[in-house]
Amino acid sequence: MKQLGLLILFLSSLAQASDPPVSGTFSSARSASPDGMFNLIVTATAEGQQFFFQCFTDGKPEFGTLTSVKGRKTEAVLNAGAGCPGSKVRIRLDYEEAWIEIKGKWVAIPRNDIVVPIVD
Repeated sequence: MKQLGLLILFLSSLAQASDPPVSGTFSSARSASPDGMFNLIVTATAEGQQFFFQCFTDGKPEFGTLTSVKGRKTEAVLNAGAGCPGSKVRIRLDYEEAWIEIKGKWVAIPRNDIVVPIVD
């Protein structure tokens, strides 16, 4: 009976939530949110991660920025380009969305395909 209890305890520890993924595509460009529109692509490599971050101004995409980090992280400070809320942005990766800190407030960027509208 004691062994059964230990087995149940061991199996329950395996059922705990896993770490959030360290790569993916996130986009809020489909919705005109008052917090802004963003694209984020996170690629995991053997050496670490690359973050491509793009902001939009008046619904138009700006040039994105690329930030590389050593190791794999679920939280990082990224370089930000034109149209962004600052020259650096803090992000957190989660299961269904990424979070970006804007003026002390965390805003969700849903896990989505990247949207880049063609503007004449």
